[in-house]
Amino acid sequence: MGEDVSVSEQQTTTFINRRGAARIIYENITCDLKTIENDEAVMTGYIKNIGQEGLVAQFNKSLTISQRVYITVNLPQPYGNTKLDGRVIWISMTENSGFLIGINFILLDNQEKLKSLKDFISYNISNARIVDRRKGEKRANDRRESNNFIDQRRRERRIQKPIFLKCVRYNRMKRLMKENIYFYLREIQSRSGNKIIVKGKELRNFGSNNYLGLTNHPLVKEAAIKAIEKYGVGSGGVRVLSGTMDLHNQLEKKLANLKCGEDCIVYSSGYNANVGVISCLISKDEQVIIDEKSHASIIDGCLLSKPNMTVFRHNNMIDLERKLSKIPSNAPKIIMTDGVFSMDGDVAKLDTIYSLGERYKAATYIDDAHSTGVLGKNGKGTAELFHLEGKIDLTIGTLSKALGGIGGFLVGSKDVIHYLKHNSRSFVFSTSLPPAICASLLKAIEVIETEPIWHQKLWQNINYITKELLNKGYNIGKTESAIIPIIFKNDDLTYLITKELEQEGIFVSPVVYPAVRKNESRIRVSIMASHTDDDLQFFLEKLNKIYDKHKITQ
Repeated sequence: MGEDVSVSEQQTTTFINRRGAARIIYENITCDLKTIENDEAVMTGYIKNIGQEGLVAQFNKSLTISQRVYITVNLPQPYGNTKLDGRVIWISMTENSGFLIGINFILLDNQEKLKSLKDFISYNISNARIVDRRKGEKRANDRRESNNFIDQRRRERRIQKPIFLKCVRYNRMKRLMKENIYFYLREIQSRSGNKIIVKGKELRNFGSNNYLGLTNHPLVKEAAIKAIEKYGVGSGGVRVLSGTMDLHNQLEKKLANLKCGEDCIVYSSGYNANVGVISCLISKDEQVIIDEKSHASIIDGCLLSKPNMTVFRHNNMIDLERKLSKIPSNAPKIIMTDGVFSMDGDVAKLDTIYSLGERYKAATYIDDAHSTGVLGKNGKGTAELFHLEGKIDLTIGTLSKALGGIGGFLVGSKDVIHYLKHNSRSFVFSTSLPPAICASLLKAIEVIETEPIWHQKLWQNINYITKELLNKGYNIGKTESAIIPIIFKNDDLTYLITKELEQEGIFVSPVVYPAVRKNESRIRVSIMASHTDDDLQFFLEKLNKIYDKHKITQ
C-alpha cells in the first residue's frame, strides 16, 4: 500500500502531454491495481506520472492491451486514496525494470471519485516546475537499460505519426525470434492432417483443431469442388442484400437440427459470432455473469456492449450462485461460459449452470467451439453430454474445428435469430461465407451423423494418450476433451521443450502468459481422429525422452 507522504515534502514537476493535458511527475506515489477478471489479486505499481485522464505506472507484471482494471491511487496527505476504473492503453516491456503501463481512466461521470485527484492535480500544477516533455530530466532518468535501446529510440524518432510508436516498441516477440524460440506464425506447406510439412520437414501434427480430420475427408472435399463448379468461389455480397444462397439457408437449418434448436445464424468466424451476438443482444443496463476463463471473443463482446459484468471463479458453481444471489431477481441476466475451455481442455458444469439459470431466471449462453463434434454420445456438443439438448437458450459454435471449414454460428429461438439477422453488425456488414465452404460444411455434418467411426476413433485416441501421460506423471490439469495441456509452469522450459519436440519431428503449440496465468505455461496438445497408433507412440516416445532429460536438469 502507499506510504503517507506530505504534499509539501517535495518539489513537483509538470509537463503537457500530446493531448494537451497536464501530467504531474511526483515521486513516491503508488497505486494498487486489480483486474476485472481476478478482483482478488493485487498488483502494486509506482506511478511515473499522473493526470486527470490517466497515469503511467511501473509494475513487475504485465497486463494486456484494452484490459479493464480497478485502480486505487494512493495520493499523499491530505488527499488520501482515490479509487477509479481504467483501461490499459499501452505497455512497454523493460529489460530490468518490469513493465511501464499506460492506463486511461474511464467511467469518469462520478465526480465524487475524482475530487481528491482533481484537487491534487490543481495544487501541484500551481506549484510545479514546468519542463518540456522531451527535454525534461525525467526522460533521461527513465531510460530503459536494454541492448537495443539506442536503436529503438532512433526508430521511434523517425516515426512521424505517433500512433505507430506502439508497434516500434513491441519487443516481446522480437526477443523470442532473436533467441530462436519463436513458435508462432509457422508456415505450413501441406494440408492440415496428422502429418504436416514445416520448413521442408515432415512433422507429426499435435497442434491442430481438426479434431475429426474432416478437412481431408474425400466426401467433404468433393462437395467443395462441386460447389465451386456450380456457384463460383464467392457469394458476391452480404447476407441481407445479395449474399444469401440456398446453401447458406441449408447450412443454418442443418446446424439448428444438430444443436436441437429452433433456428440458426451463420457468421464469418467464431470470433465474429461471439462479438456480434453479445454486442447486439446485451445492453448497458443488463447483467452478464461470466466464467473467468471464457474465450477472448466473449470478453470482447462484453467490452463492446458494456453490460454490468460479473466474473465468477473458473467452473466454481458455489461462486456462481453467490454472484447470482446478489443480483436483483427482476434484472435481465445471462450466464456465459465456454463448453470446453480452450487452454485447459476441461468442460463447463453445464448441468449446474442450467439449474442455477432456471432458479435465478438467468438465460444460458455456451460457446461450443471445441465441443461440437467432440463431446456427447453423437458429437453434438456439451448440451448432449449433459442431456440438455434443446434447453440451452443460446449456443455459439465455430465451423473451423471439428467441422473442418471456417465460420461461426449461433443456435437459438426464431425470435432471437430474426433479430440478430437484421441488427447484428458483424453479420449485416460482412460478406457471406463462400459457397464451397457451405457445401463442405453441410457434408461434414452429414459425415458426423452417418460415420460415427471418426468420433469413436477420436475418443479412443484421447483416452489412450491421457492415460499414458497420467501414468508418466505429467501435469495435464483436468482435461476432458481433445485439448490436453502439459503444464510446465516455466516459460523458458516450455519454449525449450517445444523447440526440442520440433527437432524430434513433432509440432505442438506453446502457451504462455498472458494467454494463461503466470506459472501456468504449457504446451497444448490437440488429439485428432486421424492420428494413427504409430503417431501416438512416436509422440509419447519423443516427449518422454525430452521430459526425462529436463526433469533431471531442473
